[in-house]
Amino acid sequence: MRRVYSKKSDVWSFGVLLYQVWTLGMIPYHLIADDMEVARLVTQGERLSRVSDPITVRINCMQSCRIAGWKSAQKDRPSMPELQTALH
Repeated sequence: MRRVYSKKSDVWSFGVLLYQVWTLGMIPYHLIADDMEVARLVTQGERLSRVSDPITVRINCMQSCRIAGWKSAQKDRPSMPELQTALH
């Protein structure tokens, strides 16, 4: 939002990547054509919906990124090592 990049902003992006992997490449917010509208919705708390995946660990990892990872405050997001441990 403020062009501040860190390992925790990478966690946000990782959560979006997981969404794209588990939806077989679906573009996030594909029904909204205007990028500024997507940005407005995200800054107001709009998040990607849960996707179906039969493997619990993947769901838990995505939720960790989505629920904690997609928090505005970087300190509230999981670290990449924590996500790596969850995936192993």
